[in-house]
Amino acid sequence: MKVLLESERLLYVKVDEKYVHDYITMLNNEEVQKLISNKRREYTKEKEIEWVNMKLENNDSVFTIIEKGTNNFVGNVELMDCDGKTAELGIVITPEMQNMHYGTEAEKRMIEYAFNELNLEYLTARVFDYNGRSLHCALKQGFVETGKTPGTGDFGDYIEISLVKTR
Repeated sequence: MKVLLESERLLYVKVDEKYVHDYITMLNNEEVQKLISNKRREYTKEKEIEWVNMKLENNDSVFTIIEKGTNNFVGNVELMDCDGKTAELGIVITPEMQNMHYGTEAEKRMIEYAFNELNLEYLTARVFDYNGRSLHCALKQGFVETGKTPGTGDFGDYIEISLVKTR
């Protein structure tokens, strides 16, 4: 396992087919789906392998999060639609590892990575209006609410948030 980034309690490694079972288990969880997607869907092994290979081929900034010491799977974090100046931050934590502040730690590390290592200037994110924990976490990191987008699927509306790099 090649560690690409690190924070106090977490390791960040490239996505890999060896984690596909963990990805599928996490993503097919109904509570997780309500936090990351506007429609219910079933994630399959084949589709996840395709996703992993696409992310690796594109050299995307997406990482599997691993707990230090135990090497337990924690979740995934990604900087999506990166254009050299901006990106959208997305994070998902498996239910077994929630309520340990790993989301806050991973979000903070990805902000540092985006601004200090990739030299991005602006981050965005979308949070469902009923996901108070995620919104609170982002606001603690300095994100500000910039708008609201009506939901188009099975779940709620999105709150748009952004963070500008301070010089």
